[in-house]
Amino acid sequence: MLYIPLFIAGITDLRYRQIPNWQILLIFVVGTLFSSNSIYERVAGFIFPAIPLFFIALKYQNLKGGDIKYIAVLGASVGIYNLATIIFYVLVISLVYASITKKKSVPLAFVGFIGYVCRMLVLYLC
Repeated sequence: MLYIPLFIAGITDLRYRQIPNWQILLIFVVGTLFSSNSIYERVAGFIFPAIPLFFIALKYQNLKGGDIKYIAVLGASVGIYNLATIIFYVLVISLVYASITKKKSVPLAFVGFIGYVCRMLVLYLC
């Protein structure tokens, strides 16, 4: 069920390079309602990625606030362990996307959606 709001945010980020707050809220609500992870894992998924990204965003201007909110809400939806795997896929997909498009930045919600799909495919196939 989380596919739908992640897809919407991904397409919006790909087209406009921003993630509206209503889409972040939609991901949070759907992710919270349909998550099978424990509350502790979801809280850890919300807090632990957001804090370092916040400090990185303060130092470097390339990371936007919507990206931080997106990662935090994705972590709250899938939990810290699934988020770690999704971030691995996001890293690989980002490198491929950047090399194909010759751009230095990638739309995080778009590659995040693809990373989420890859994670769910691996879970279902294995």
